[in-house]
Amino acid sequence: MPNVLFDKNQIVGITELQRNASSVYSKVKKHDVLILKNNAPCAVMLDYERYEDLVEKAEQAEIYAMLLKRKDNKKWLKTSEVLEGLSFSEGSD
Repeated sequence: MPNVLFDKNQIVGITELQRNASSVYSKVKKHDVLILKNNAPCAVMLDYERYEDLVEKAEQAEIYAMLLKRKDNKKWLKTSEVLEGLSFSEGSD
């Protein structure tokens, strides 16, 4: 797991979150917030746009990894083999 650093002002206890959700939300608009429960990290709050961006980047990374894996596959198929596998033949209507 990567080592992620948070500033002192980015760390909030779960009790503070329960008591002051509005002020914690104000912090989240500026930067990610680490939530602690019993002095241990339990969650991270982030702005929804940042969340969407992270999800998109993760999806792109998955697609890129899949493309690299396929690129390394040295087996190539002829068009006729692909069509045959799909129960078609070249020149069929």
